Amino acid sequence: MNSEYVVPLEGEVDPAQAGVKNAQLDGIWVPKGFVVTAAAYQEFVRDAGLGPVIAQAVRRYRAGRDVVVAAAEVRSAFRDASVPPAVTREILAAYDELGGEGTDVAVRCSPVSLPDGQQGEVFRHLRTGADVVAACRRCFASLFGSVAFGKREANGEDHLKAVMQVTVQRMIRADLGASGTVRGESTVLRARATWGLGGSPADDAGQYSVHPGARPMIVKHRGAKATKTVYDDRRGRRSYPRPSASGPAWL
Repeated sequence: MNSEYVVPLEGEVDPAQAGVKNAQLDGIWVPKGFVVTAAAYQEFVRDAGLGPVIAQAVRRYRAGRDVVVAAAEVRSAFRDASVPPAVTREILAAYDELGGEGTDVAVRCSPVSLPDGQQGEVFRHLRTGADVVAACRRCFASLFGSVAFGKREANGEDHLKAVMQVTVQRMIRADLGASGTVRGESTVLRARATWGLGGSPADDAGQYSVHPGARPMIVKHRGAKATKTVYDDRRGRRSYPRPSASGPAWL
């Protein structure tokens, strides 16, 4: 599994094809997965003849059409289009390497060029190859959300040169879920942590800020973490109250 359209999410990857966010994962342990590359997105747009659709939506927006309507027209065309057979075959082959039909995966995406890893669509608990391919198409379409469309217009960017990568990873039965962001030139890492899959409300999570320097300062805010979100074979996930004080520590 290493081609023009799909590359494994391991080791060094090309940020121009796999995205800045995935390129920054080199050397960090992450669940096994693969990236549907910018080249796959470009082939999808070319094969489905979506370039003229995008150009027309841009012209209509500049002529006065509401950005929400203009962007929705493009997304609708993306969702109605078929993923090219060559791209579909490679996605399905890569999914088979992860375990194939019945294997739980998550599909997420972010525009290739965004250094902060701003995230687009996220799909969890997908268990068939057909669902994975469909989620990739939805991710491609999310490049034309109304906010993203408006930002490109404001920045003078060419919509036809924007590209989207898609990341597919095996879901794991985590005991601890977390999310984080990096902000500012001095690189301050802020992370939220909860028990389970990380589906608890933000105000329930513990929050941590790590500042750079020879002696990094860690600022901790202990959240209530009153619930734990876990896998549920029928519904995908479920939450239940934390155990009593005599149970495991909820730090």
